[in-house]
Amino acid sequence: MNVEAVCPVCYASHVVPAGLRGKRHRCDGCEEVFIVHAKSKPTDKSPRRPSTVLPADAPSGAEEIFEAEAVEDVDDVRGTGRRRRRGQDRDRSGEKARRTRRPGGAPWGLVFAAVAVVLVFLGAVSGVAWLLMARPPARLQPPRVVVKTPVPNFFPADAPPQWPAPPDLEAPPAEPAKLDPPRPTIPTKPAPPRETAPPEAGVWRLTPDAATPFSLPLETARAPVTVESGGFNPLVLPALPSPFVALGGNRSPVDRRQVWDLRTMQPVGELGGGLDINDEADAPLALSPDGKHLAAVSRATGARGGTVDVWSVADKKMTRLEASASAVVWMEFTDPGHLLTCKPGSETKRLLQLWDIVGRRVERAFDGPADFRRETAALSAGGRTLAVATVDKVLVYDVKSGDLVGERTAPGSCAGLAFAPDGSALAGLFAAGSTTRVVAWDVANGGVTARHDVSGVRQAPRGARGRALQWLPDGSGWIVHGQTVLDRAAGAVLTSLPPDEGRPAIRFAVGADHFAVLAGQGGKRTFRVEAIAWEKLDAERKKK
Repeated sequence: MNVEAVCPVCYASHVVPAGLRGKRHRCDGCEEVFIVHAKSKPTDKSPRRPSTVLPADAPSGAEEIFEAEAVEDVDDVRGTGRRRRRGQDRDRSGEKARRTRRPGGAPWGLVFAAVAVVLVFLGAVSGVAWLLMARPPARLQPPRVVVKTPVPNFFPADAPPQWPAPPDLEAPPAEPAKLDPPRPTIPTKPAPPRETAPPEAGVWRLTPDAATPFSLPLETARAPVTVESGGFNPLVLPALPSPFVALGGNRSPVDRRQVWDLRTMQPVGELGGGLDINDEADAPLALSPDGKHLAAVSRATGARGGTVDVWSVADKKMTRLEASASAVVWMEFTDPGHLLTCKPGSETKRLLQLWDIVGRRVERAFDGPADFRRETAALSAGGRTLAVATVDKVLVYDVKSGDLVGERTAPGSCAGLAFAPDGSALAGLFAAGSTTRVVAWDVANGGVTARHDVSGVRQAPRGARGRALQWLPDGSGWIVHGQTVLDRAAGAVLTSLPPDEGRPAIRFAVGADHFAVLAGQGGKRTFRVEAIAWEKLDAERKKK
């Protein structure tokens, strides 16, 4: 007797022998193995034979054997009631297991793989053939023709060669030419090692801006020159490398300011004290690198007046470039014909103007920082770049275009900035708490090349007005407050410059191998030029 069972998955009806009650059976529709319920209703229908595809030459009875094998390998997996057919993948990881190929099926995977290999091979062969056919044929070079040129005979056939006669050995020897004694050369300093600190993030598009170096004669170091002045600016040096200086003052009618040429140690011009030149402590003054012009503000407008006056040293004539209510706080010559000035622009910025002296017009105007500090402003040796420090930044501007080309974080309160003579580096003197440091940046990439603690260096004399930081002419170190010489590589103190006959003195680097020395205080001072003791500095450097 047969019973009717229903698949719990696809609800297909199955007619199975009654002996399968309580046993497992595989659904022909969804192939799900389920247990035939014990209360299945009996039926007169015959059990449905599984649709099995057998080969044509299969012997009789093969269909029953195949069906028996299909349900032979069933087991109860931990009582779950699930069956697995023989040949089915026992490691089932998905919802449907991988099934074996039925008898008589073709290996289509192998067929497809073989076809793909053949197609790839044919494509490679066709590509190689196309490359060989597309290659142009080699051109044949014509044979080279060698032309033999006969060597001319410079001597006639009937005359022997005429060679120069040997010198007369009996003639007295000529007197040797009198030469000037050799001048000692400036020792070449090896490039100091640079730190490997990566460049700081920020704007940095600088290029080295150098000027043609100059040297002073050895006889320049002569007796000191007396400087009598009641003003606050007894010495004015150009911002660019120059052999000219301005000595004296214009505070009172009896004062006079003279422009000296350090190559001859002679004055080349004079501006008397009766001229309208402001010589107060905060009044900006600038001397052109050729020594022909002095820029100042008017005495009538106060220490920081709104005028920009350019005086000719030769004829004492004045050219007023600007007269406004805004106070001019800083000015310097970028070349003999151009003057850069700074004045308030608004509450958040300063106005920088590049003046053409001859044309009396502004060639370029651009914005600067609101906290522009005049004591930190520095021009490169070629006058192309301006660096200035604010409370927390070091900003660099291109003077010709007015663009901001460099920006770095200031490691403290800046006392002064200075470009190297060859334009390859920018250095600054910074104070943070009780620590004073010299920090140098590479102009090419903005990376830090030196960082030295110089907290113990000597300060400038009281009342002295000089540059807080200068480079040695050969770039091997710095001069701090005009008092101490530091080594660039190690940051060690090479020497402390002595006072001048017991009087306080400050020094400025001029030329390739000299110091300009301004000594004394009050209305009577002395100015002289002394040679740099390179041998002493080298000896101290070796000790460090």
